[in-house]
Amino acid sequence: MCRGDGSPQLMAHNILLLFHCATNTGYAIAPLEQVFDAAARIVAGATGHVHYAYHSMTGGEPQHLHGRSTDVTTVSYVGLSADEVAVFSRWVAEREIDLVLGFDLPLRAPVLSAIRAAGRAKVVAYWGASISGVYPWYFRPLRRLQYLASPHRPDHYVFESEGMRNGAVYGAMIPRDRTSLCRLGVDTDVFRPDASAPNYAHALWGIPADRQIVFFSGHMEPRKGVDVLIRAFVQLLTMSGRRDLQLLLLGNKDGEAERFAHLYADTPVATHVTFGGYRNDLHRIHRDVAIGAISSTGWDSFTMSAVELAASAVPLVVSDLPGLREAVVPDVTGLMVPAGDVDALASAIGRLADNASLRRQLGAAARERVLREFSQHRQIMQIVETMRLSLSGASA
Repeated sequence: MCRGDGSPQLMAHNILLLFHCATNTGYAIAPLEQVFDAAARIVAGATGHVHYAYHSMTGGEPQHLHGRSTDVTTVSYVGLSADEVAVFSRWVAEREIDLVLGFDLPLRAPVLSAIRAAGRAKVVAYWGASISGVYPWYFRPLRRLQYLASPHRPDHYVFESEGMRNGAVYGAMIPRDRTSLCRLGVDTDVFRPDASAPNYAHALWGIPADRQIVFFSGHMEPRKGVDVLIRAFVQLLTMSGRRDLQLLLLGNKDGEAERFAHLYADTPVATHVTFGGYRNDLHRIHRDVAIGAISSTGWDSFTMSAVELAASAVPLVVSDLPGLREAVVPDVTGLMVPAGDVDALASAIGRLADNASLRRQLGAAARERVLREFSQHRQIMQIVETMRLSLSGASA
């Protein structure tokens, strides 16, 4: 089809962005909402053709839309009655949805049967979490049968790391040609080093200026290994006698910090541990951070915090886990330690704390890697490509 001037005119598509969470959940979901929206508007080819569905609207109108008028509804992935399935199916059909991009959308869920009943949409599942661990070869035939027995399963799956994709291919037995790898991206103009405003975090929490900040940001669930990080930090300061470090942990809510108090409250370094809650000024805080730490003990993805810290030229210490091991190049952009190893983590943090030259070297290399491989524009265009391939029926 061509316009009047003879140039090609792209077909307009109706796209549904589907989230398993409430509106404005924050954390790593917030930048993904912006990225999904930007990619969907490119592929839709016309304004007003991008629609949204959340588990609930308890967070208010989606902030990433900046007041833009659009079509937003609510639906749960699971627990839908037959009537609710029928209602959502009609909603999808009335809008002639061509493509659904669902965040953490499982292989089997009532919401998938509702979408399929509407009759036409391709379904892409974007996974920010691990869909499965890698299974031994003798379990894989059963897992393959489970995959094939999911009649409404998504058409395509997007993962943020090769480790997560391998879990899907060798665990859930999803065919590799139905998967894509799409690295997280970050706005490198926002997340960047800046020496013009030093001591921002120090001033916010009253941290003495002579203390280097060791930093973690994220959920406080057990797999994140916050207890391991605190134990390593307390061990480092207690055994070395040093008092030039402060551990700053962000992301705690609803009394979560109290769960960890027994790890440091009765130690000589109790005043060197700070919980700062949920923040939306991470880009400014990062510029005042010396060392980033992600000490997960269970599965973890290629985390947004890892990319944001690297873009800010902060050297990272991460656990050697699928997903996370792709977040750093060992001894080039950061350090890697065995998951759950308190001694190794304490040693790695101490090594960076003692060597400002090494911190600058690793941090600079980390930012250069982000500029090459993890820009937000690159992430958006990777999702655009996956959407277009899915609409055309082609494999990745």
